[in-house]
Amino acid sequence: MAMWRKDWLGKSLLLAAKVTALAVSCNALADEWSSYGGDPGGTRYSALTQINRDNVSRLQVAWVFHTGDISDGRGGRKRSGFETTPLLVDGMLYITTPFNRVIALDPETGKQRWAYDPQTQLSWDYGDGLINRGVAIWSAPNPRESGKPTPCARRRIFEATLDARLIALDAITGAPCPDFGQGGQVSLRDVARYMPQGMQDVGTGMHRAASRFAIEATNAAATGDARKPLATLAEVTSQCVACHAAYRLE
Repeated sequence: MAMWRKDWLGKSLLLAAKVTALAVSCNALADEWSSYGGDPGGTRYSALTQINRDNVSRLQVAWVFHTGDISDGRGGRKRSGFETTPLLVDGMLYITTPFNRVIALDPETGKQRWAYDPQTQLSWDYGDGLINRGVAIWSAPNPRESGKPTPCARRRIFEATLDARLIALDAITGAPCPDFGQGGQVSLRDVARYMPQGMQDVGTGMHRAASRFAIEATNAAATGDARKPLATLAEVTSQCVACHAAYRLE
């Protein structure tokens, strides 16, 4: 009887620990916005409740971050527009600039953690001007545990540049993924029937189609299943992060 009770108690404690871990994991995911529409289905739903109609008027600026990437249309460049959709995942806030730089910020303080500059051709005649609407993310379904972490093995950030390149970065360091294309990028200008005059199609549509293609290929390589659901572009709206500023209740 004593042995049975001891075994039952041990299994109960193990079950409680698993339930607690699952609850913590679910709460962490609820605080994130890792897809363009909140989830792969694009529901744009957030379970967060701290900010509501009763206290939204009390929001105060918590921090402001200036990218410095601005063009007024002079100097042989198009005008710029800050239209990035921030992506929040695993304690990191990812944004892009009109010049296609990718920046990772601390969501609590607004401090820059890393930045990557793809050296985009800014003088080309992009139909919609200098605009980028954000990145896409891929996360490993079962990240491998090892003494020495492999670059880009856990999470990758994908960006499609205005000058038709697809870039993959390590989400933690911002370094290009060495196993993606050549030096972490693939030039889509090399594909058949590419037309430089149609750059407006690149600026608005390429990051949706090409990045999803890259994530699908990465998922297939990691899992052996090309049918695995894709991650999508991401935004942070319910976290009250807009443009260059973040807000918190006072």
